Amino acid sequence: MVFPYGFESTFSYIKIQLQARKIKDTPTIRRIRSSPDLLVYDTEEEEVWLVEVKSRNYDDETSVSIDKVDMYRRYWRDSILVVVVPHGHWFYAQYVQKLDVKNEYNLREDFEELEDIFSNINTDVLYHFKWSIAERMKRVSNERARGRVK
Repeated sequence: MVFPYGFESTFSYIKIQLQARKIKDTPTIRRIRSSPDLLVYDTEEEEVWLVEVKSRNYDDETSVSIDKVDMYRRYWRDSILVVVVPHGHWFYAQYVQKLDVKNEYNLREDFEELEDIFSNINTDVLYHFKWSIAERMKRVSNERARGRVK
């Protein structure tokens, strides 16, 4: 089960105040601003995770730029970072505490495939999401032509 958790969905009034620069930048505000996007509950394993999702729409097969890893490590060390990219496996994940803080991350070296961390995910569901993501990223014709989106 997946639930919205993050700053964008939970603290809409605070978000408006932050954008209007009416709230001081404090450690509490930085923690709120960097809060993960989702709360994931595995009903079979009876486990809960906080998940931050980043999507990138560029063609580098392995390297992605991800900012705020230092804030995730400081405030949300036990969360999981998921990266969605329109190439390769598409869905990658890593425990934030296992990530070093750097400018570029190699998806194949620094991350695992999403279903290796979330073992109860149905791969058919992932393929369904690939299609939806490809449409939103305007990559349907390119990816379909290469046989990458099923």
